[in-house]
Amino acid sequence: FITKDGTAKDVCAIRPEFNKSNTFYLFNHVDIIITYHKESERNWSTARLVAARLDPQSYKHSDENHLTCSGP
Repeated sequence: FITKDGTAKDVCAIRPEFNKSNTFYLFNHVDIIITYHKESERNWSTARLVAARLDPQSYKHSDENHLTCSGP
């Protein structure tokens, strides 16, 4: 959401193209990047989360029967 005075809230604050005042933005896609570290060579079932990054995106699908994430 961008407030009436132009203050960006949540995700809009990290994406400069979402800047229209008094506007809600709805994202239809999220890219998720997970970084982890395995604890030891002997115990493959244990890992620690190092970082998680979520990048919201929106795609304008030109054909509802063939949805792709390659559009604008």
